[in-house]
Amino acid sequence: MNPDDFDDFDRAIEDALASESLRQVPFGFHRNVDKRVRLACLIQRQRRHFRQCIVVAGAIFCGLTGLVAAAAAAVNWPGTFLGSIPGAMGLFDYAVAQCTVWGPGVAGVAVLVFASLGIGVAALEMRWARHGALS
Repeated sequence: MNPDDFDDFDRAIEDALASESLRQVPFGFHRNVDKRVRLACLIQRQRRHFRQCIVVAGAIFCGLTGLVAAAAAAVNWPGTFLGSIPGAMGLFDYAVAQCTVWGPGVAGVAVLVFASLGIGVAALEMRWARHGALS
């Protein structure tokens, strides 16, 4: 029997159950099935709604960040702010110098951390695909 051919599968089930007598469905069976189907539909709807909310929130955040960055560039807020504080440009130069020294190391650590997280997530997905969720 070919596992992809559902007609053969249906025929095999019908042949196996042909000798069995039909029994009455237990009381409340249809109601319980209906409740479970409705619950599954609600869960799917909530998942879609959650994804949509996350996408909209991300778009709003990116839009506001871009708007603030454009306004800061147009008005020159950082220059105005740093110019009004005595010695701030020296602190700014120190911060830039430290970023050039520590920046590649921090970036390398970030790449390693995110790569290990990605490998861990992939391993969990493979485990769930084989054995089901951890519950």
